[in-house]
Amino acid sequence: MVGGVERPGPGTGLDHDRDVGERGDESVPRQKRANRCVRTETLPSSAVEQRVTPRAALYLRQSVEHAEGIDRQDARTRSMAGSRGWTVAGVYADDGQSASKDRGPKSAWRQMLTAAERGDITHVVAVDLDRLLRSQRDLLTLIESGLAVVTVDGEIDLASADGEFRASMMAAMARFEVRRKSERQKRANEYRASQGRPVPGRRRYGYERDNITPRPDEAAVVQYIFQTFVETASVRGIAETLNAERRFPTTGTQRWTPRRIRDTILNRAYIGEVPHLGTWTPSEALVPLVEVPLYTRANEMLADPTRKTSPGAEVRHLLSGITYCGVCGSRMTFMRDYRCRADSKHPVIRKDKLEGIVMRAVTSALLLGPSAILPATSDEQDTMEALDAAMSRVQRQREGIMSLVREGLTDAAAERPALTRLKDEERRLVARRDQLAQSSVAAEVLAGIKSHLFAGHRVSIQKAVEARQAIRERVESLSLARHRELIQLLVHVTVNPGRSEDRVVVAHRVVTTLN
Repeated sequence: MVGGVERPGPGTGLDHDRDVGERGDESVPRQKRANRCVRTETLPSSAVEQRVTPRAALYLRQSVEHAEGIDRQDARTRSMAGSRGWTVAGVYADDGQSASKDRGPKSAWRQMLTAAERGDITHVVAVDLDRLLRSQRDLLTLIESGLAVVTVDGEIDLASADGEFRASMMAAMARFEVRRKSERQKRANEYRASQGRPVPGRRRYGYERDNITPRPDEAAVVQYIFQTFVETASVRGIAETLNAERRFPTTGTQRWTPRRIRDTILNRAYIGEVPHLGTWTPSEALVPLVEVPLYTRANEMLADPTRKTSPGAEVRHLLSGITYCGVCGSRMTFMRDYRCRADSKHPVIRKDKLEGIVMRAVTSALLLGPSAILPATSDEQDTMEALDAAMSRVQRQREGIMSLVREGLTDAAAERPALTRLKDEERRLVARRDQLAQSSVAAEVLAGIKSHLFAGHRVSIQKAVEARQAIRERVESLSLARHRELIQLLVHVTVNPGRSEDRVVVAHRVVTTLN
């Protein structure tokens, strides 16, 4: 037997019998021909392939979150798998997943493909093909995975050329329907927005399903958020209060979070505006929940760059985090002594010794280099007020784009270049503001003593001693934060291994003649 098919052995004469039968020659008796033996080879039983029960994955998807639709798909696909005697190895449901949106790494679709790679499933069962895939890319993914695809409407054999062709045509038609529906919906949304009416979509908190009529109990919560923020400037406090009072949101997240409170304050729909072509315009149809002055005040406070929403751990030691290890370059922090954060075997130095060395270096820079420091701290073009205003403008633009993305009125991929540009501009403004804040502290120290200590071209030794003492007292009177800003402006401190003071290397940033 070769390849599972019995073959006649050599010398059996069957070829002759076949020739005779074809000629109709009956000269050879029938019984004699029947008694002729056929020699066969039998495969061992261990080589016989065992039938494996298919392991099926049920894939369920619908565009709008609606449990009843998913349940119906589950029942129909489960019934088909059971009728064929297949084992249901997993159920993968993308509830509320639009066909026009990419199914990301956290989607049930991706989890199903991962299970296929592990060999956990051999078949996929769906209600129909457009529930399973809506693009040629999805089809190619299924073909490469080697899964057998079965739908309630009929089986598709992706391993054959005919099945792949039919699936490709169906996927192309499904993609065409998605694109055409999307274009019609966009045109309809643009027309509604041009007429000052909200576009259809997920219900906005504070309004009924039409997104026009206020829902009284939720509208009161929205008004509370704006008013309380203006009074307390704490989004976290508002979220904690609403959750403690069990006034949970009825749309989106299940609990109030600082981010959800922030998005609510930024949403211009609450002052009766609708987005149209990237801008917000007043609507006569939409009933506002918040007065414009209250909204403006809350957003100005929210955009204030000096407002710290996550201040982090409070710094208690002068040089913690702004001094560097000479071995690995890591920052040094205070733990009984100043020591390297990365390795306890790296340099360690006493607090009083290091701070004394740095204080003398800072005092020397202020004493001997006022002409270098004061020009560096003055900038007629940039002011703190101008930088704050620019940062507020950039943040409003960025939050406006993100609001449109969250509302489904624009695509995140299309807005990514604009968001990247705004983010880079915000970083530049923050860096410039920090630099200006640091340099202003040096001017603050020198302003009170410059006029009578540095007047004229000659400075006596006595005046130099008085100046050093005056500068030291002025620096010591600064707050810890301002003191640290001054140090970061003037010097860069590195601690090397050793015991002498020479291991502390102070590099002057502004008065470089002291290096």
